[in-house]
Amino acid sequence: MDAASPAHFFVSYTNVDQQWAEWIAWQLEDDGYVVVLQAWDFTPGRDWVHEMQSAIATAERVVAVLSPEYLKSAHSEAEWRGFYAKDPSGERALLLPVRVRAVDPSGLLKTRVYIDLVGRDALAARKELLTAASRARGKRAVEFPGPSRAGRDAPPFPADLPALDRPESESAVTLHADDVGTLRSFADGVSASLLYRGFSEPDVEAFQISLRELVDNVAHHVPADNTVHMRLSPVEPFSRYSYREGVFLEVHDRGAGFDFDDALDRVEAQLSGDGVEHGLLRAYRLGSSLEQVSSDPHAMGWMRERMPQDVPVVFESENVVPFVFSYKHQAIRISGDVHTFFQFERYLERSEPFMNLVLDPLLRPVRPYLGIAVVGQGWTGVLSWKVVLDRLLLFTRINPRFDKDLLLFADTGPSEQAHLREYAESQGIRMFEDESALASIQPPEPRPARQRALLRWLRRS
Repeated sequence: MDAASPAHFFVSYTNVDQQWAEWIAWQLEDDGYVVVLQAWDFTPGRDWVHEMQSAIATAERVVAVLSPEYLKSAHSEAEWRGFYAKDPSGERALLLPVRVRAVDPSGLLKTRVYIDLVGRDALAARKELLTAASRARGKRAVEFPGPSRAGRDAPPFPADLPALDRPESESAVTLHADDVGTLRSFADGVSASLLYRGFSEPDVEAFQISLRELVDNVAHHVPADNTVHMRLSPVEPFSRYSYREGVFLEVHDRGAGFDFDDALDRVEAQLSGDGVEHGLLRAYRLGSSLEQVSSDPHAMGWMRERMPQDVPVVFESENVVPFVFSYKHQAIRISGDVHTFFQFERYLERSEPFMNLVLDPLLRPVRPYLGIAVVGQGWTGVLSWKVVLDRLLLFTRINPRFDKDLLLFADTGPSEQAHLREYAESQGIRMFEDESALASIQPPEPRPARQRALLRWLRRS
């Protein structure tokens, strides 16, 4: 927004309704208005109070995004009251209330006719909003939905997305097991909602693969009416780990079902025998939790935490494949993949072929080193770095394809630092404690094929 030009609209909202606020702001900008929105315009490093005061003082009109939370917020009331004072009779339409969830305005807001988007589809909601914004009655001269001028990708219409922002919210659908169209629509809607709420593309990929695999498996056990019920809901906060936000999917077929643990054991044996990754294994590997909720009636459950994507790589060299154990993020980075501690604990309960599947990305890059980093300070009850590194070293020793030298960087508490020194010495791993020294790492001299084969044999021994 050009600071010299006052905005046509300031959009006032609470964080709970940010999806609606962004959708409203995008529609207004798309129709040629200049809009100030906190989520877009209040950038990091700037004075939030000053920006808010400036936006309220200079904007011509305000859009108040009405919801139960908005009406309870003292900050929200302060934002729209100034515009009410400028136009107490409402003749100039400086205060534009937009109801996005069921609520009855009281007090001064009760005197204003609000735009009601509750129960409307995207096209009707857009038309209602822009008609009110233009202060016109009846039809507008511009055809809807109008040309795109917003400069941002259009956000999804919030009413079309599963409401996963409150613990009591859930999205459910019942479909015939072979109804591919409804299943795809459900998957697309949930995927858009997850992306909009900050989940990553790997999070969404895990959801889509797990949904497809679970439906495919339970479809063989549906009752006579051939229907499957799916319910997606937010996860209650964890008390143990800090990355608490997640989603839970339950796929319920009401039939006798199958024994999930037995099925998982069988597909792990298949993986060991012919190297084929079964879809059920892939769904498990990409999810935080996959389990049998009940056996009769049969229901499967899948849970996914929001995966942290900012686990930093300590070994930046192009010669090193990274493996990062981060207490701060409570996550483990394996090359480019990130797994939470909670997720990794579940992996450790599985078979050796399954863990080989998880650690396989370390084999693919043709680089001379595997750089292991243990960073941050742990505490009692959290996944131990030793448990994870023991399993990692076992993988490097028994896998004939692994031909990299091991490096270790540690930056932890004093006690753990001492234990890591002892561990590195006992395992014959070169250890670094000063990050600046990592720049000195040079690729080793190329080994003859016979020497590489001998090294692999020694590791297996």
